[in-house]
Amino acid sequence: MIPLDPLPNLIDQVYARLLEAIIDRTLLPGQRITQNELADRLGVSRQPISHALHLLHRQGLVAESGRRGFEVTQLDPQRIRELYEVRGAIDALAARLAAARVKEDAVARVQLEAALEAGRAIDDGTPLARLIALDVDFHSAIYRLAGNSARCCLASASPRTNSPIGSASRASRFRTPCICCIARALSRRAADAASR
Repeated sequence: MIPLDPLPNLIDQVYARLLEAIIDRTLLPGQRITQNELADRLGVSRQPISHALHLLHRQGLVAESGRRGFEVTQLDPQRIRELYEVRGAIDALAARLAAARVKEDAVARVQLEAALEAGRAIDDGTPLARLIALDVDFHSAIYRLAGNSARCCLASASPRTNSPIGSASRASRFRTPCICCIARALSRRAADAASR
């Protein structure tokens, strides 16, 4: 991993770097990790490492390993399915609301078009971390267009609030025709079609 520059949002940077390392399997399931080791590898103090590890622990991506630090958890297929079901319901509601407001929010419409354009540029060599970022951008644009401030706040408050597992599973299908169908339904203001 590349050392980080200490900026005001250092915890978020450490969190993002550790999450990326878990997703791209630089940190393998079952691998034991310590705050000291990670601090050395990232070139930061132990405090932001500690905060980031506790955030990852709450998401179930690392587990405490006693005095030995943390361990990267194995992903549970049942948990992934459950998270995906919940996110699917929330995303469907956001798409339904967005379809009803597509003509009202020009800024959000431009954001959605930009996310779609960026998604069209991906290919088989696009790294998983980039796919996840594109997926989050696409869904954030829909949430903003939906106009529901509670969902919008959840989606954009911090990278921590989006389930990395759900984003990873959705990102693997970012190029499917489904994304284009959602975009067409939104532009037609077809709420039922957008939410499917």
